[in-house]
Amino acid sequence: MEDGDFPQQEITGAVMKNCMLHYAAYRNIFPLWGLAEYRKNVLVPLKTTKYILSDYVY
Repeated sequence: MEDGDFPQQEITGAVMKNCMLHYAAYRNIFPLWGLAEYRKNVLVPLKTTKYILSDYVY
């Protein structure tokens, strides 16, 4: 296709009978999911640690 996508049929796959995969959407969702995981596992723990450590600084 002109925009670089592959021709897609209706649904690519299904997980647990209720989550249908469509790879055109997946390529847009995956980077957001990765950023959310980074925020959850790296940025938020750093902020929490900062507040905990600042309580003990004299």
